[in-house]
Amino acid sequence: MKALTLRFISIPVLIVVFLTAVICFGQDTAEQIVAKGVEYAADGKFQDAKEEFEKALKVEPFYESAKSTLKVIEDVNSQKIKTNTAIIYFKGVSYVVKGRWAEAISDFNKAIEINPRDVLVYYNRGNAYLEEGNSTVTAANWYGARMIPLQIDTKIKNKEKTFQIGDNKMVAHHCPGHSPGSVVYLAELNSTLVLFGQDVHGPLDASFLSNRDDYLRSLKFMVSLDADILCEGHFGIYQGKSEINQFIQTYLEL
Repeated sequence: MKALTLRFISIPVLIVVFLTAVICFGQDTAEQIVAKGVEYAADGKFQDAKEEFEKALKVEPFYESAKSTLKVIEDVNSQKIKTNTAIIYFKGVSYVVKGRWAEAISDFNKAIEINPRDVLVYYNRGNAYLEEGNSTVTAANWYGARMIPLQIDTKIKNKEKTFQIGDNKMVAHHCPGHSPGSVVYLAELNSTLVLFGQDVHGPLDASFLSNRDDYLRSLKFMVSLDADILCEGHFGIYQGKSEINQFIQTYLEL
């Protein structure tokens, strides 16, 4: 039956089908296009990189990597980011694409030395530590364990990200200090605000890349969230705003 059906498909139709397949299979993915743009940017060819990132967004309009890398190029063009910082940053990203974590982290460290307040560099370095399986920065070796390299499914690029959970929502807030990538989660469950904070108490240690000023700012931010319940990863559950504030205040005064 299939053979009979095929006989009635005209030659022009078959040609169109064939050409469509060739075009589809010959087209680079957004990920491949971004990788090419990253290589251009790592060589200081920012205009070529910009064109590749824009091309990637035409293929996949909501591709976050294309958006974030294009934003870096725009910041270079507007002189918000220095050219040499951007080149070092993109070299790090290029190593990430190739899975060369140690070299990526080395370049991200160089970029941070030039601009210690560049959130995007910290973000990429944090991802590299996890995907590399770094047992020191992740504190796995404190517990006699080994950090197994992992592939991150959801990467939060901004200061916060909202996740919808059924009829409720949970917001991830970047709260650096204990480590550069520390995060707390605020969930609104039936009008009750529940704050999940794994390391509210710290500790601060050079091996985690801790920063005391960031830590204190983050503690004050957590107080401002005005949660009804705090679930602290090491010290248990605190209920009531006054009890939560008292617990956090203890570490603000240390």
